[in-house]
Amino acid sequence: MSALEQQLGAYRRQAEAFRWDVPDTFNFGRDVVDRHAREADGPALCWRDAAGAARDLRWSDVRSGSNRVAQLVRALGIRPGSPVIVLLPRVPEWHLVLVGLLKAGALVIPSAVSLRPKDIAYRAQHSGAVAVIAGPESIAAVDAASARK
Repeated sequence: MSALEQQLGAYRRQAEAFRWDVPDTFNFGRDVVDRHAREADGPALCWRDAAGAARDLRWSDVRSGSNRVAQLVRALGIRPGSPVIVLLPRVPEWHLVLVGLLKAGALVIPSAVSLRPKDIAYRAQHSGAVAVIAGPESIAAVDAASARK
C-alpha cells in the first residue's frame, strides 16, 4: 500500500468517525456576545468610515445595544421566527440591530441600502417580512415599496 493510500485511508477513518457536537439551542447574541461581555469584556468592533471617523465598541457595548434592540422589537410584537428586513449602511448600529434581532429570535434579512423599492417589495413579499428596520437614507425607498403592495 502506498503512502498516499495510507493517508487516504486514515482520512476516511477520521471522516467516518467525525460527529458534530450540535447544542440543543444556540443564539449568537446570547452564546457569543453576552458570554464575551461577561467573561472577557474587550474590543468587539473597531469601526472606521471613509473620512477617518472612528468608533470602537466593547463586548459590553454590543450586549447593551443589542439588548435594547431585542426589547424594542419584542415590545413591537415581533415574535421568534418572524422575518425582519434590515436596511442599514455598514455602521456599528447594523451589528447591534442584527445581534438584537437574533436575541429576539427573529429571522434576519440583511439587505443593501442600494436596493430599489421594487427589490425591497419583492424581498418583503417573498420572505413574509413583518418589519423593516431602515435608516434615514432608505425611508423613501421603503415607503415606495410599501405602496407597491
